[in-house]
Amino acid sequence: MISILLSVASFVLIVMCELFPNSRSGPVWLAGSRVSQLLSGLVCHVLAGWTHIPGFRIWQPFSGGFSFSLLQAFGWCLFAIGHQGLHCVTRDPEPPARGLLTALGITGVVSIGLLLSSLKEFNPNARQVNRSCDLKTFLSRVETVYSLVALLIASLGFCAMVAMQRYDEWLVLACFTLTMSVGPACHYGAVHHMKPEFKIFQPFQGGLAFTCLQGFGWLLYGISAHVLIFWAGVSHRPASASVMVHSIGPVALLSQATLGASGLYFRKPPAKSARRRPRSSPKMSASQAREAAGITLGLTALIVYLAVYLTHSPHTDPHPTTASSLAWLAGPSLALSTSLLIIGAVVVHQHPCFSWRPFEGGAVFVILQGLGWWMLATTLLFQLLTLWALDWAIQHPLLLPAIGIAGCAALLTLTFSFRAFRPPQKASPPNDLNPKD
Repeated sequence: MISILLSVASFVLIVMCELFPNSRSGPVWLAGSRVSQLLSGLVCHVLAGWTHIPGFRIWQPFSGGFSFSLLQAFGWCLFAIGHQGLHCVTRDPEPPARGLLTALGITGVVSIGLLLSSLKEFNPNARQVNRSCDLKTFLSRVETVYSLVALLIASLGFCAMVAMQRYDEWLVLACFTLTMSVGPACHYGAVHHMKPEFKIFQPFQGGLAFTCLQGFGWLLYGISAHVLIFWAGVSHRPASASVMVHSIGPVALLSQATLGASGLYFRKPPAKSARRRPRSSPKMSASQAREAAGITLGLTALIVYLAVYLTHSPHTDPHPTTASSLAWLAGPSLALSTSLLIIGAVVVHQHPCFSWRPFEGGAVFVILQGLGWWMLATTLLFQLLTLWALDWAIQHPLLLPAIGIAGCAALLTLTFSFRAFRPPQKASPPNDLNPKD
């Protein structure tokens, strides 16, 4: 009950900051919201779990049952995202986007709800997940020693910059590069020490604990690498280095620590039997492959158009320097979107029974084909107009999203029209042997 009240109090304070952004009490409300959110997680885990549930421990990875572990993982992930988001908002001197604080508040409330729900699913008699090797042996490996040293040096570098309030861009880049080298080093070392069981690419193998840690670690690794490349290439904001250290620094360190620790839980796959098991799912048919290609190409074209709109439109980008640094990408991106729509239209029409015969294939197929081709032709015409007068198109707030949505809808209409396709029946030849009188 106390954790629920603290979580609700945190959400109310965040909503107050959202409704009154110019109030002098805004920093106080934001700090109170962060403290209430931290206390709600602490009370939920320590008071509600450790002191009231027999067999519950503060640190028990992958113990307590599958449902409990899954809810705990999702809950703590959302809790970390919400708290880290509030921390980044307090560090950024510029005001946050409209609705960001409310989204972070909702994330915190949902995380506490998941953590409280997980306590009901705790099973102290569930099978414990044991480590696959001795801790001393694991720590004596070369990649483990390198990982510990690299993470220690990077952490000291981040802490020194935070303490001195001096954020040199080259030092930040060096700390991130050292941090991001830990994951590949651990993966290569595991391939060397645990071959032939451990492979570079082995999806959903190695046990539940290893798979979860690997998935979570590589997901955070990808997010950190993506933001780091974007920051190093196009970001020129004066406080960007400080925001990178405070926001992405902990995420990168957590991802590398997770990838390094996953080697403790790797399980050798069982020996393959001589009799081959049938696949659980049938092979994708040609029609399903065409539909998947059409949907993928259409959504990709839409994402490209929305990306151009979000990074170039003055209505959405409050930082003109970012838009100017990405201006050269607008033309090639729009040309790529046009090419994707044309390729998608060609791919989805590779039907074995389809040929160029107007008004054949059934009434529904003909109507959907006419609508889809009309929308696609209109979209391509507007795309050529956009390429010719890009500056004029960017000034209109809804033109680029409308073109992207129309192109995606046209390709999806053409793709799903083949579900209603009826092959034309061949006419039987006339019977000349027995003509009618």
